[in-house]
Amino acid sequence: DVGVSNANQLEVQMKTRALREKEEDLILNGSSSSDSTEFDGILTQQSGTNREDGGGASLTWNMIDSAVQTAFDNGGRPNLGVCSSGFLKDLRGLLIDQFRYSPAQMGGSQELPFGVNSAVTIATMVGDIPVIPSMYISNKECYFLDTDFIEMRVLQDVTYEKLAKTNDSDKFFLKVYEALVMKAPEFNAYIDNLA
Repeated sequence: DVGVSNANQLEVQMKTRALREKEEDLILNGSSSSDSTEFDGILTQQSGTNREDGGGASLTWNMIDSAVQTAFDNGGRPNLGVCSSGFLKDLRGLLIDQFRYSPAQMGGSQELPFGVNSAVTIATMVGDIPVIPSMYISNKECYFLDTDFIEMRVLQDVTYEKLAKTNDSDKFFLKVYEALVMKAPEFNAYIDNLA
């Protein structure tokens, strides 16, 4: 049961989900230089600022501490980690091997303000940071973000519009206009180039 009463509602629901997945992709990977209809995503806006280069090595706790410290020293208070699934797997392994955490102690049930549960919560010098994976970060990397200085400006929320009837079908489109604003990239940090 998908909670819809007819095929049209199911199609609208599926297209809305696809639109929200595209939104997540753009929040991370958007590039206005490659497509003028996109906004610059986190990876583009953060590029080179407060980078903790893993040097092709395995993830260490010192890398995480250094990245968070760099953001803190530049005025930030990271309160969210967004990473690839490979990074998250390595992070969970690090917490189990080095700190003897059990999976139940990783704080994976913390619900974030936007309705997503964290996969892991790490204790850092700026406090607890929930970490969530994204399928749109392809390399082993993690972005520690101060979300107090990141905004998703919604110019027009998701809108449903029917198209003209030209044959025996109902056609529609969904549209949304928004832009990501990172007010202070120096308040964030990221780790990349890991084995």
